Amino acid sequence: MVCLLATTIACGERSEPEPAVEPEPVAENGGAPSVARWAEVRVAGDRALLEAPARVVAGPGAMARVAPPFAARVLEVRVAPGDSVRAGDVLLEASMPEVLDAAAIWVAGGRRLALREARQDELEALREEGLVEQGRVFEQAASLADLGAERARALAILRAAGVSAGRAAAVLSRGSVPIVSPIDGVVSRVDARIGEVRDPAGEPLVEVIGSAPVRIEARLSRAMPEGTSLMFVPAIGAPVPLRDEPDASAIDPADGTRLYWITPRETTTLADGLRGTLEVHVAREGVLQVPAGAIGHDDEGAFVMLRGTPEPVRVRVRVLATDAGIALVEVIEPGALSPGAQVADDPAALLRAPAGDDH
Repeated sequence: MVCLLATTIACGERSEPEPAVEPEPVAENGGAPSVARWAEVRVAGDRALLEAPARVVAGPGAMARVAPPFAARVLEVRVAPGDSVRAGDVLLEASMPEVLDAAAIWVAGGRRLALREARQDELEALREEGLVEQGRVFEQAASLADLGAERARALAILRAAGVSAGRAAAVLSRGSVPIVSPIDGVVSRVDARIGEVRDPAGEPLVEVIGSAPVRIEARLSRAMPEGTSLMFVPAIGAPVPLRDEPDASAIDPADGTRLYWITPRETTTLADGLRGTLEVHVAREGVLQVPAGAIGHDDEGAFVMLRGTPEPVRVRVRVLATDAGIALVEVIEPGALSPGAQVADDPAALLRAPAGDDH
């Protein structure tokens, strides 16, 4: 009976599963023991090297906000939201007293100028014959100069209103000034009602979205890594692939951050000022992902401890980025580290441990 009981106990002991082998504790500088653990090396994949705030910066021709250059009363509106327009197309007609006065001065002044120039020639001839005093000739010349200055001011007003000298007579005859689109594009907004008077400092009458190229402005705390691909992820809309190389860069003297301007790969229409994120991705082979804590440093630079036989091996790496506990690295010596290998998650603790404690 005793033998049977002993046999039963022995069988029961052999049937229990063996406990899992835990990494052995490693004493650190005579203090409390720590544990050497290992992490798998992975391919970096689509993880972004870094992210930075960015916004759309519209270039010339990407957006036009059309307002009257002078006080104006709306007479006719010729467009509606959604209409395609070309540069120079009339958006609306408006009465602008200041522009009409300038047109009258320019047109009438031309006739007056011709008469006064003829009179000037007559006086010059008479002066040479001694029939007219020099003072009369000077008075006529001053009158010509005043008239010329008056017409120059009138021409400046006409040009500010987008009216050429050759069209001044037509504008004066019609009694209205055409307000035209400065760019090719699509009318996105019309805020004009017939009969209302608008001030040049007020809201635009018409907004036109053009197809001119835009750029993405991004602000980074450090230099842009080389060999990367760039993506703008707007707050609204689909991600926009960007060219690999920035068009320009500058350091902001206010805070030392770096500003970059990058053009989208393909022509796209984006609202000026649209905010989002610049994502900087790996664009080359050989970039690996390890825990950020697996990176060690010594006098020669960064390294990881590769699990080897019989002892761990120190492998030199170049750290490209760290984020959320993950580090993206390149191996200095090609082939020294590959996906699937294991590295110590705390190389400093491993190096302080006695030989053989590489569990």
